[in-house]
This record gives sequence, structure tokens and C-alpha cells, in this order.
Amino acid sequence: MQARSDSKYSASLASSAPGSLFDAIFDSWFLLRSHWRLIVLATLAAFFWVFLFTKFVLTKWYQATALLRPTPPQSEANQMVSIASQMLGGGIGGILSAAGLDTQTQDEAELDMSILQSYSFTMDLLKNHHLKERIVQESRPFWKSDGMTDWAIFQAVQHRFDCNFDIETGNVTLTFLAPDPGEAERVLTLYIDDLRAILRARQVRTASLAIESLKYQAEHTSDSVLQANLYQLLAQQLQRQQLAEVQADFAFNVIDPPIVPDRAYRPRVMLSSAIAAVLVLFVSVGAIILYDRVLIAWSEYEGRATRQDAIEPDEAAADSSSRSLPRRQRV
Repeated sequence: MQARSDSKYSASLASSAPGSLFDAIFDSWFLLRSHWRLIVLATLAAFFWVFLFTKFVLTKWYQATALLRPTPPQSEANQMVSIASQMLGGGIGGILSAAGLDTQTQDEAELDMSILQSYSFTMDLLKNHHLKERIVQESRPFWKSDGMTDWAIFQAVQHRFDCNFDIETGNVTLTFLAPDPGEAERVLTLYIDDLRAILRARQVRTASLAIESLKYQAEHTSDSVLQANLYQLLAQQLQRQQLAEVQADFAFNVIDPPIVPDRAYRPRVMLSSAIAAVLVLFVSVGAIILYDRVLIAWSEYEGRATRQDAIEPDEAAADSSSRSLPRRQRV
């Protein structure tokens, strides 16, 4: 009997649960349908308000983009190819030398990006080209009238500049944001020129130190074979120094110079407006359903309180009448 009653109870629950769910869905649907004008009005108001605000009030930022291809030092690359070809043959040597060149390209790209994102390079760029005041004016919040610290300026520039290395193509992509398209293109060009100047000066300085050391060793050695090898290395260092001084595309090739599209990078007017409209739509639906549930709960609470107030006088009257009877009659 107990098992039969439990099965009947579970069957009744199974049959009543979907009905209650569908009833709740239909109740919510009719509730929202009765307030559809309010929902549509709030959604359209949010869409057009965000559209107008992002279109005419917010500052438009334009993004300049440049594409670079780092190149390893020519002498080291030639030495790697020749050594691999001599030791392993043309086919395998060519494959390994190409892999070595890819590794060198990645190393050069990581070095270039580290320099571009460093604090010293950024601050020297702003100082040498008189960009600090402009960055402060564009990045300072409107409620602050005082200046910005050097670290705050550096952080503001880092939020506007970005560089990425594509390991598949071996290219480095540089981007910079500015309120003016011409400014974005000019600043990104300064990034590229200053990076080349730093790499050029470093190569010239390294080659000069190597030349002095090799010249001293060659002049103070008595071994003719070693002296010949030292002079050969000295000639290579002189070639590297001269190439670094005169080569126009030293350290990297500019595949795409800085260019700025006609359309602003941000704010994205239509996307922001659509997101705002969807959010307001869900908030409106949730608020209407929640408000209805609160009203239902409050009416049920008031009904229970009213019934309780009606029951309490009857109980008090019955209690008082029972007390007024004689004791023998109450027994």
C-alpha cells in the first residue's frame, strides 16, 4: 500500500510540474505583453541615447597601424648558412639554417618590442619630439586641473601603443591611438625612426668596441695564422659598422608604413548602442517580472494578516464566554 501511494504521489508530481512551469511561462508572457510599450520605449531610448552620446560627445580615437619585418644581422646569417651547408649538406643544411634564421628573427622581434615598450624609450620619445604636453592634455581626466607624473604619462602612452609579433609570418604589428589621424600616423612614424636609430647606434657602438679589441689582439700576436683570422674578423666588423651607418632599412624592413583608416577605431557607435539596448531590454523584463512577484507576495501577506486579525477576536470571544460559565457547568 505504501509503495502504491508513493507511486501515485510521484506520478501526480510529474504531471503537475510541467503544467506549473508552463503556467508560469504563460503568466510571464501575458504580463510582459501587457507592458510591451514600456519595454520597447525603454529599449529604443537606451539605443538612441547611447548612439547620440558616443557619436557626438565622446572623443573619437583613430588607430595608426604599421607592419615591420625584423632582419637578423647579415654577417651572422651568412655565417650560419655557410656552416650548416658545409657540415650537413645543401638540403638539410638549408632547412636547419632557415630554422636558425627564424629563431634569430623572433629574437630580434622580441628585442625590438622590449625596447618599444620600455620606460626609457617612451619618455625619451616624448621628450625629444615635444609630445609630453599633448599626451597630458589628451589623457588627463576633465576633473583634474593639475599635471600628471611621468609614470602616469608612461601608463597613458602604453594604453595607446601596442605591438605584437606573429610567429607564423615573422612580422611585427605596431599600433598607436590618437584623437587626430595625422597625429596617430606621425607618432607611430617617430616610434619606428627612433627604434631604428637606437638599434643603429647600438650596432655601431658594438662594432667599434670589437674593432678596437681585434686590432689590439692582431697587433700583439706573433702567430701568423691567428693574426690572419683576427684581421678577417676585423674586416667583418668594419663591414657591419659601415652597413649600420649607411643602410636605410637597417635592423628591420617597413612592409607597411603607418596608415590610419577613415573610420574611428573607437568608440564603436553601433556596437555600443546595440549592447546598451540589449542590456536595457533584459533589465526592463526582469524589473517588470520582479515587481509583479513582489506585488503578489505583498497581497498574499496582507490577505494572511487580514484573516489572522479576523480569527483573533473570535478566539478571544470564545475564551471569554468559556470563562463566564460556572465551574460545574464548564466541567
